[in-house]
Amino acid sequence: MNIFGQNCSFNISNALFCQHNIKYDIGRRYFMDSINTMKEKAKLFLEDKEFEKVKEFCNQILEANHTDSDAYLLKLLCDLQATSENQLISQFDLFNKKAMSQQTVDK
Repeated sequence: MNIFGQNCSFNISNALFCQHNIKYDIGRRYFMDSINTMKEKAKLFLEDKEFEKVKEFCNQILEANHTDSDAYLLKLLCDLQATSENQLISQFDLFNKKAMSQQTVDK
């Protein structure tokens, strides 16, 4: 069969393969939308300092995708009782200052 100047062969296995890929793509998009929604909810709970709920959401996200860096960052924020990345940076700076002053005292 010639379609738009290209030779194409059509059979039932190609049709099933295409149908499977379409279902996979739709399922993957739905899955990613669900993960993104969970991240947004976790961020809202973080703003309200509901750290246990944030950890629950992050654990669910990480069960589905163990490489999700956003979920790991949210968990770190919870562990340090910080509600934003800026607070995390401030705590890190404070930690560095304490460590530097301790090194000065030890010398």
